[in-house]
Amino acid sequence: GATYVASDCHKRDAANANRDGNVVNIRNAGFRVDGLGRCLHTPPDSTPEKIGLPKTPDTRYNLVLKREAISNYMFNLAFENSIEDGYVTEKPFDAMLSGTVPVFLGYAKTLRKTMPHPKAVIFLEDFEGNAEKLAKYLAYLSTNETAYEEHRDWRKIYSLEKHVKGNRMMEPNWMCKICQWALENQ
Repeated sequence: GATYVASDCHKRDAANANRDGNVVNIRNAGFRVDGLGRCLHTPPDSTPEKIGLPKTPDTRYNLVLKREAISNYMFNLAFENSIEDGYVTEKPFDAMLSGTVPVFLGYAKTLRKTMPHPKAVIFLEDFEGNAEKLAKYLAYLSTNETAYEEHRDWRKIYSLEKHVKGNRMMEPNWMCKICQWALENQ
């Protein structure tokens, strides 16, 4: 199945990314999505694996715990709060670092430019924003190991040096260089 980790819940309307509504639609299409955050939360005792995230203030933003929990699933619904030009958070990268395949809802144009491989992320927009079509594809991947692994093959060929070189989205900008200089010259 998939995980969904969100703590800032939104009404299910078009004023934002409609992320909770899309999760509900994926669930209604028959694909298992466990909510590990406050939004659309799935109690750990109601899942076979009993996987959950602690609900204490000091662990709410602990990315190590988040990555550890989502690594137990095939997919992570990396759905942004809103869809805005250039807005991409840590969500798809956390999924990739945990070894699961991110399913992204957000400003895809920016994220595509930073990906190590075209299939590293599954984009909801590639399914015309139709959560039911996406759910069918995720169900297909969960029963076809070869097709699923195509979304993880980038890990075998990825080179950070080659990926960053010549990719302006990945190179440090002047503000980052100033911060680096300040750290080195304290």
